[in-house]
Amino acid sequence: MLGRLLARLLLVFSFASAVCPATPEKPQKWLEVRSPHFAVITNSNEKQARRVMGQFERIREVFHTAFPRLKVDTSAPIIVIAAKDEKTFEALGPGDWKKRGQIKRSGFFLRGAEKNFVLLRLDVEGTELYRTVFHEYTHLLVNQNVKSLPLWLDEGLAEFYGNTRILDKEVQLGYPSGDHVQFLRESRLMPMDTLFKVDHSSPYYNEEHKGSVFYAQSWAFVHYLMVVRTKQSDNPLLTFLNSLEQDVDGWEAAGRAFGDLAKVQKELDSYIHQAAYNFLRVKTAVSEEDVSLPARELTPAESAALRGDFLAHHQEYARAQALLEDALRQDPSNALAHESLGFIELRQEHLAEAKKWFSEAVKLDSRSYLAHYYHAMLTEREGQDEKHLAEAEASLRRAAELNSEFAPAYGALASVLGRRGKDLKAALAIARRAIQLEPGVQGYHLVAASLLMQMGNVGEARQIAERLVNTAKSPQDRANAEMLLANIGQYQHYQEAQKKAEERARAEAEEFKRQLEEARKRVAERAQEEQLAEPETPSAQLSPARTGRPGWSTGKIVAVSCKVAPALELTLQGTLSKLRLHASNYFKVELVMTTWKLPEGFNPCQHLQGHEAAISYRTFEGSAYDGEIVSVEVRK
Repeated sequence: MLGRLLARLLLVFSFASAVCPATPEKPQKWLEVRSPHFAVITNSNEKQARRVMGQFERIREVFHTAFPRLKVDTSAPIIVIAAKDEKTFEALGPGDWKKRGQIKRSGFFLRGAEKNFVLLRLDVEGTELYRTVFHEYTHLLVNQNVKSLPLWLDEGLAEFYGNTRILDKEVQLGYPSGDHVQFLRESRLMPMDTLFKVDHSSPYYNEEHKGSVFYAQSWAFVHYLMVVRTKQSDNPLLTFLNSLEQDVDGWEAAGRAFGDLAKVQKELDSYIHQAAYNFLRVKTAVSEEDVSLPARELTPAESAALRGDFLAHHQEYARAQALLEDALRQDPSNALAHESLGFIELRQEHLAEAKKWFSEAVKLDSRSYLAHYYHAMLTEREGQDEKHLAEAEASLRRAAELNSEFAPAYGALASVLGRRGKDLKAALAIARRAIQLEPGVQGYHLVAASLLMQMGNVGEARQIAERLVNTAKSPQDRANAEMLLANIGQYQHYQEAQKKAEERARAEAEEFKRQLEEARKRVAERAQEEQLAEPETPSAQLSPARTGRPGWSTGKIVAVSCKVAPALELTLQGTLSKLRLHASNYFKVELVMTTWKLPEGFNPCQHLQGHEAAISYRTFEGSAYDGEIVSVEVRK
């Protein structure tokens, strides 16, 4: 159950790290330590590298042990760059960090669909080094395990675990935030109903002072729920999460779980002003000493490529390109440098240049799933025709094969298959695999809904769209979901119009059939009344046993004559020849109409001339005509 899983997740969750990065000015010794779950590179020493990796592995072990069903390994790799000092840290930080008045940072978490980066400055003392990193890591894990959380809970959890401390023998979760406590004691709390309704467009999320109240109060309420209420028999947080799992609106779910909000407000205010705060202690089976992964020294080209790749993903393209080109000067066969230069060109829509770099990256490292993934993205940008889509599909299948946990490859593959109209059932299964890997990524749900529409399952597609509108995490997410909902509405309108058109067409066909039968009946009745005899014509005297040779021709009926009804003579002008055809009794001629509507009071002697037709006939030796008419298909 998602609710129980998250309830336990709210009791144990954290993150830790510590390392050292490098300086691009002169060659430095960079070390790398890798595990199946993390990569740590640092320009500090081997002891520091292992210490950082130990912290990461210990946190991961806490999650894995506490939540066996929780996905604790991210689809995109986590690469930790640990700078040993401020100079190295700022060389890799965004340019605006150096502006006067900017807050001094000690940690930075860069989340991305393809890669996740952590940048740390190791010469900073105190727990602030990890606070931002822990905050963002919490968002990352929640995002890949939960479809959506209301903003107060999402940010409250991130703030709660942002204050985690990793010590030698234990992990302290939810360590009290002195900044938040002091701020809340000096400020007026926002009403709880307002807290529950805050979204990404709210002033409480975007304005500085109101935003501070929102973050601090979200932290305090989550801390109260986690440390105090989860130990009691009536666990409101579990009730709240179970309601969300059943797609209940966040506001309604809060009412069910927390009851009288005025009472909740008083309890929270009292909790904020208490003398001391508790926190959660978790023992881990893995210690830093247990991490015995080997450290290796990176070549100058490798370290330059890794740092350049980080800057490229942070959109610091000029600085990234300088490092990547330096890497290639030292090692022209460095696959990561080629891949990252292709990434830069792709992001700037320089498609020809990007293709060159990605193609070379695939040649240098055919097992790089990201090189294949980027190549597919480039191919899609180049064109949406069948050739480009087929090439993109092949690259995405290879990327998914190389990394079966890489959600973006599955999401993009499902989208490509949908555009090709190829095996939509399999495409939907692939989209659902991407959702399973990262349920918090809206794009995968949009792809699934689009595929359901193509398959005619509009009802389920609408349910997805409505849920996405209600759980949108940002104005852009809400706009995307509303656009999908509008498209579904238009599609349903089209389906209804098409259904009505088909019903009209069936009704018109039935009416046409009825009119044709009535016309034939009237002609037969008229002939019977006139008591006409069979005309003495050569064709009438033919023996019934003679079948003749079949013939078929198309053209325009240019002349019709009925000298002795119901005998019929007509002339069919074809492209190369003209035929004189005859019927001894036009009541026995099969009449077929496709696009021509039978006129009122139809008489073949009066109404056939001037129309295009396809005529089936039989030829007989010695006949005065080119053929005896079997059927006439009037075309217009």
